Amino acid sequence: MSEEIAEVVEPKKKKRVSSKNKGNGFERVIAKHLEKAAAPLHFRRTQMSGAILGGKNWEKEFAKWSPELQRGFIGDVVPTDESENCKFNFVVECKNYANREHMDLLFDKSLIYIWLKEAEHDAAKLGIPGILICKWNNTPIYACARFDLPTEKKIHILEGVQVCRLEDIIDKRDFWITEKVT
Repeated sequence: MSEEIAEVVEPKKKKRVSSKNKGNGFERVIAKHLEKAAAPLHFRRTQMSGAILGGKNWEKEFAKWSPELQRGFIGDVVPTDESENCKFNFVVECKNYANREHMDLLFDKSLIYIWLKEAEHDAAKLGIPGILICKWNNTPIYACARFDLPTEKKIHILEGVQVCRLEDIIDKRDFWITEKVT
């Protein structure tokens, strides 16, 4: 009788995804969505997001940068080729988290409020509104703002925040950019 030798194969271990790489990948996805929505503008994730003109660096560094260059370092995803005739309307903050929040947190201590304040703080530097684009594992991508989102499919939560799926507003070109007619 011949013996069969079974090869023992250990199950592949799932590689742990670093939160930094996950966030960077999400920012690239959002940049691609915005390029489609706001053509002819092009977008990219901000290099060293927040490290150059974010937080306390703003007070120390902003005078060294022209307004055009400041625009390229404020927010997580930025337009790379705005002109006087075509302007992107927002500062974008992106968040991609593993565990979704329980719905009851939307009424008290949701991270959405903290993240949106980050977007608004940065947006105030440029004098334009901030918008939060976020998702959790196994959820759609959401847009959150304290101004009117151009869709009927939205919910109103605390502090004047509106939330909708990004897919419900991404194709509304006039929402994303302002073009001057020449």
